[in-house]
Amino acid sequence: MENKPLAIIRVLPTLIQNTHLDVAIEGWPAAAAIVAVCSAAVAIVSILKPADR
Repeated sequence: MENKPLAIIRVLPTLIQNTHLDVAIEGWPAAAAIVAVCSAAVAIVSILKPADR
């Protein structure tokens, strides 16, 4: 039986070469979405970061 994680690693370079991502954003809804995603990332990091003592 073949090890599944190793099989996934062997397929990964081909998957990356054949994957295309095309994102087109325009106008204020796109800007609002980018701000929301960045704000969520900052909030998550600030919640998960341990407090300095």
